[in-house]
Amino acid sequence: MTIGKSIKLYLVNGNPSGIICSYLSNWNGQAIKIPRNKLADVKNRDEVNNIGVYLLFGYSNEDPEELKIYIGEADNLYKRLAQHAKSDEKDFWNEAIAFSSKDDNLTKGHIKYLEYRLINISGKNKNYDLINNLNPSKPKLSEMDQDEMEMFLDNMKILIPVLGYKLFSKHGKSKSKKSFYKLKMSGIKAKGDRTDNGFIVYKNSQIKDNIANSLSDGYKAKRKMLIEKNIIDEDKNIFVDDYEFSSPSAAAAIIMGYPINGRTAWKDENGKTLKQNEIEELE
Repeated sequence: MTIGKSIKLYLVNGNPSGIICSYLSNWNGQAIKIPRNKLADVKNRDEVNNIGVYLLFGYSNEDPEELKIYIGEADNLYKRLAQHAKSDEKDFWNEAIAFSSKDDNLTKGHIKYLEYRLINISGKNKNYDLINNLNPSKPKLSEMDQDEMEMFLDNMKILIPVLGYKLFSKHGKSKSKKSFYKLKMSGIKAKGDRTDNGFIVYKNSQIKDNIANSLSDGYKAKRKMLIEKNIIDEDKNIFVDDYEFSSPSAAAAIIMGYPINGRTAWKDENGKTLKQNEIEELE
């Protein structure tokens, strides 16, 4: 049985694109999302003048769909974020989410553990680019402290998607009664399904070995990135792992090598298009 969660969001500037503080009921943690151009506005806020962990978010210049992330910890969150903003080393980011404790109960050992766990979890997800150069070793914590930090982490994993980044959510199941969709064109066979975040292409799906000039530069870069990350085997022209795209059309375009309407290209086992099923579900 699923249990509902009560979350409070405070728009500091009265703007949903501005600074947002987020809280869960009955939790001593707190989160704050900060656009890079608003960093100076939080200089005196308690949420960042505190020990904690943070995540930097931005997108690749080569592929506007590729999310880049950096994870860190700091004794003073504001000072560390200001360092990143001044430095050219991590110039990719345009938003940060920082976590701290409302009752100052987090210790250096706690935030080191949270940083370790976040990096460990994020490094296993091929849908975004974790740019941390080093994998920290697991800090030593008592069993009680470790369990407390795992609960803290569980709440972080709830708030991060609420604040706009679906990093740790598993691929959502399709609302369709069909088990999967197929794309069969020009001798290519691929399987996938809708998810809460877009569309997932399953392992062993085939791709065309050539791309058309009409394919956008963004999709060309995306395809190149998938090959470089060994998600696509360029020699065999197949997906070697499941991969989630932002939409059915993005998935179909990468597979076929040219722009295509994924909602009509993907069909279920009865030959109905994804679009037809979506319309039927709404009636």
